[in-house]
Amino acid sequence: MIKLALTRDDARKHFADSGLTYASIDKAKIEALKIIIQKHLDVRNKYQADTEMKINKRNKKTVFSEDGSLLGCQLTMRCHYFNSREAITFGTSGFIGFCGWADDVNAAPLISAFIEWVDKLAGLEG
Repeated sequence: MIKLALTRDDARKHFADSGLTYASIDKAKIEALKIIIQKHLDVRNKYQADTEMKINKRNKKTVFSEDGSLLGCQLTMRCHYFNSREAITFGTSGFIGFCGWADDVNAAPLISAFIEWVDKLAGLEG
């Protein structure tokens, strides 16, 4: 069977399989993720300009430990009809959420951005 798109579960598994943990993520790495997300959204926006999506600059509920490693973070995004919806959430429980409000088509750029980011952090780029 041919798999056409990565799913949210695929992205979570890719993170787990990469060897990365929240402890390996700091503020700079979250900022790098936001840049990659926007790059992927820009490609999406090129073909669906009627609903241009942007990553929000501020991170909601971001918590770092004393050593600077991530404990939890919520990245949000906006469009002409909403201002702050989940993009990617690193839950304090360890669960990583991907735009739970969106269908698979609208989630795809966030999932592909996350995969690219994981690959860069884990040194898995081809």
